[in-house]
Amino acid sequence: MNRLLLLAGVLLSSLLHAQDIVITSPVTLTSSRLVRSVTIKKGGQLVLLGGLEIENDLTVEVGGEVRIENAPIRISGNIVNEGKVYTMGGIAFSGKSGPNTVMQTVKNYNGNGVGVFKDAVTTAPSAAFKHLRINNIAKPVAVKMDLGGAAGDTADADGKVTVSGHLAFENGVLDIGVYNQFYFTLSGTTSHTNGGLLRGIHKSGAEGGQMGKMFPSGASSFTFHIVDTEGDYEYSPVTVNLSKNTYSGKMVVLSVFGKRHSETKGAKDFLNRYWRFILTPIGEHEGTATFSYLPKDVVGSLAKMQVSAWNGRVWTPLGAASASNLKLAFSDKIKLGGTVCHITAKNAP
Repeated sequence: MNRLLLLAGVLLSSLLHAQDIVITSPVTLTSSRLVRSVTIKKGGQLVLLGGLEIENDLTVEVGGEVRIENAPIRISGNIVNEGKVYTMGGIAFSGKSGPNTVMQTVKNYNGNGVGVFKDAVTTAPSAAFKHLRINNIAKPVAVKMDLGGAAGDTADADGKVTVSGHLAFENGVLDIGVYNQFYFTLSGTTSHTNGGLLRGIHKSGAEGGQMGKMFPSGASSFTFHIVDTEGDYEYSPVTVNLSKNTYSGKMVVLSVFGKRHSETKGAKDFLNRYWRFILTPIGEHEGTATFSYLPKDVVGSLAKMQVSAWNGRVWTPLGAASASNLKLAFSDKIKLGGTVCHITAKNAP
């Protein structure tokens, strides 16, 4: 296998074509090249001014650094990051010829690793994946996708990550920021071993990034693998089962908060956890949703609590709270309109 060891300087040569590149000191690439793989060693720095196409993997070892300044890199393999990856130009994981049919992997390994994957600045920034695997060895160090969504953006202008194939959460968390959205298309599926989607943190108290799923018509089920931002990134998944749905493309959107809902101030029995739940108000639908909470979330008597929905004005009871498998559950015709609804458990009004 041909390997090219790059020590320092400005690289212009077409010798880079179809090579496995190893970088050990600062290097600047001024125009785009096609390479097989890139490895950044300790002390190595790669500054990309004109983009790069990588057929296999980009590996950034401890003490290594990549800066993507102007144009995106297009990668058909995986990113394994133990160092630092900074980008204004963006990273296209789908490769140079469209979405891959193999799983993409994004990894961060240790407390020194900083993985920031940012889409190029556009009117409606987005990152599209067919298949994606999140495997972040150090749980507190989130893999971050910064898509440029900002305070005051409309929903259409927020940054979006979409998955049309399969997303596997193997370890660690994926942080898409406060003002961005993570959507599964009609064909999108997911699995979970550990970790999940981080809601996003903002000092203003903004409700943050969220996960959405487009449901097909008919009966279907989907689990939202989400974690909160309070404390230790606690996993609080939600499973939505639609037994009836007449509108293909119905969007269900979830995010979780690991704290007491502000409108339960008068309750003696409540959960220190609630979920933000949105459902497209088009077509007819019936179903159930199951919200997973932790034993430590219970304050007072669970037996006195009702699963309750807050519509911004009043609480609506949805049935008795359950301790079965440490989950809340309600079974109802989920006709919540297009308004934002908050779900928790509290004693009856």
